[in-house]
Amino acid sequence: KQEAEAERQQAEQARLQAQRERREKAKADALRDEERLFEIKQQMAAEGVDLKNTDITSMTKLERENLIEETRRKAEQADKATERKIQAAAKKLDTIVRALRETERPKLISLCKESEEK
Repeated sequence: KQEAEAERQQAEQARLQAQRERREKAKADALRDEERLFEIKQQMAAEGVDLKNTDITSMTKLERENLIEETRRKAEQADKATERKIQAAAKKLDTIVRALRETERPKLISLCKESEEK
């Protein structure tokens, strides 16, 4: 009878130990998943992805990569649009400066002649 009780206690200890190990493993997995999610959020934020209305936890890796790629593409398009606007403004300024030089040239020539005559 004592042997049966000892076996029962030993089995109970083994069950409790296995249960503790499962809980510790679940905690470690949850912590690892949380760290991975944090890293993904940082990476997406660094790429300029708007995370306000996005649930990253339900996204697959492919969906996250597609979202990052789409954000990169939009950023490139915005950069190109800004560059085009800058080029257009520079061209307009150049045209204005050239027009001013052409209209001011006769006045400058006459001023130079007047100063030479004095």
